[in-house]
Amino acid sequence: MSVAIASVASAEPAAASAGQALGLEAKEEAFVEYDPWKRFNRKTFAFNHSLDSHVVEPVARAYDKVVPN
Repeated sequence: MSVAIASVASAEPAAASAGQALGLEAKEEAFVEYDPWKRFNRKTFAFNHSLDSHVVEPVARAYDKVVPN
């Protein structure tokens, strides 16, 4: 039993060995994608999230309590 545990503990991860078996190597440089809309999208998301948290959700909760099922 200890031999089985030792062999499992010393085995390489499957993804790494599969990639090496195919002759694939990890890229040294990470690909950085330029997004010209990133700043605008983040500000829009922050605004929408704040509006939802402070206006839409309280109105929806009040509506749910007031209107009968």
